[in-house]
Amino acid sequence: MKKQIKNLTEAEILRQEAEQHLKKLESKESLFSYEPDILKLNHELSVHQIELENRNSELIKAKEDLEVLVEKYTDLYDFAPSGYLTLSREGQIIRLNLTAAKMLGKERKRLIKNLFGAFLTADTKQNFYHFRKEIFNSKSEQSCEVTLINKDKLPVYVYLIGLVSKEGRSCDISMIDISERKDAERAKDDLLNKLSISNKDLADFAYVASHDLQEPLRMVVSFLQLLSQKYKDNLDDNAHEYIQFAVDGAKRMYDLLNGLLAYSQVQTKGEAFMKVNTNHVLTNILNNFALKIEERSAIIKIDELPILYADETQMTQLFQNLIENCLKFSTKSPRIYISAKTDTDHYTFSIKDEGIGIESQYFERIFQIFQRLVPKEQYEGTGLGLAICKRIVERHGGKIWVESESGKGSTFFFTIPKNNKPDVT
Repeated sequence: MKKQIKNLTEAEILRQEAEQHLKKLESKESLFSYEPDILKLNHELSVHQIELENRNSELIKAKEDLEVLVEKYTDLYDFAPSGYLTLSREGQIIRLNLTAAKMLGKERKRLIKNLFGAFLTADTKQNFYHFRKEIFNSKSEQSCEVTLINKDKLPVYVYLIGLVSKEGRSCDISMIDISERKDAERAKDDLLNKLSISNKDLADFAYVASHDLQEPLRMVVSFLQLLSQKYKDNLDDNAHEYIQFAVDGAKRMYDLLNGLLAYSQVQTKGEAFMKVNTNHVLTNILNNFALKIEERSAIIKIDELPILYADETQMTQLFQNLIENCLKFSTKSPRIYISAKTDTDHYTFSIKDEGIGIESQYFERIFQIFQRLVPKEQYEGTGLGLAICKRIVERHGGKIWVESESGKGSTFFFTIPKNNKPDVT
């Protein structure tokens, strides 16, 4: 009996005690002897009733609070920016929010028990089936991209993220609309394709123009020189001077066309990347420049340089142009220092001189095509050397820049990535 009482609630115990007292009263025993017990029991029942009423009020308030929370959760669930679905193992829709229903293009109640795969384009269904299978097999978060077809038959590109539910019989999926991103990617791809075609057309035009114009220029120079030689006794000094101006102009045009041809061929005529020892590259360049170095009494110091993957011909042209600039733009015996540093991803080369320097407002301009900062009468050149350097560095996936101060020399820097591969062209 005691064990049974322990399992009873406080209210039930009080009820049993009350019933026992009532039975004793009905047996006509003295009411007076039991009156204190009845009063005590009545008091306990009254207290307990008040407690129950208080608890009932708390439960009512808790219920109201819960209803508010449920309403808020329901709003958050239904009107979330992402679609949310719960699918069975077979891919049937168990529940979904209003956002997901809108993406699928039907009322929510009409989507329940439908197969989610029925709303996918044929080319992305297999992606979804593999995605769903991996969710249940791996028990870890999975993701994929698929394309929906809504009621207007328009494609909706979505990104799915799924995870198996705790009971393991269904999976919860969030569905993010990435249509705008996909449209932007397609627009970017179209633009890049058009730009690639345009660049190829420009490169072809530059090649044809520079290549085909060289022959007429050679003829102009040749005939002007013949004219000067054959009729030199019949021409006065002014005529000879005019002929020389024309010849010089034609030669400058010839040099410009050659430079333009070299510039246009950096991308289109480049060789496959291979292992290049830049120490050997510099050795060959110094041998080629030996006479010029001797004439200028130049001193060139070179640190140990790295071995990397690159187009060896273009690396030679790159160093050659930069060293030639150092030799050209020095007012006294040139001093040139060449070194390289390495970090996690790049090799960074530096070519430092003690020449005339460059003012900071021209740091970007000097790498543009046909840009000259000094008169052609003072320094030879076409204004294409550094533009070609920039194009070569960019083809190798690096960048080039200069640090300088007018009258105090310049240091040209360029980077070459370490991850260039032999099969890159």
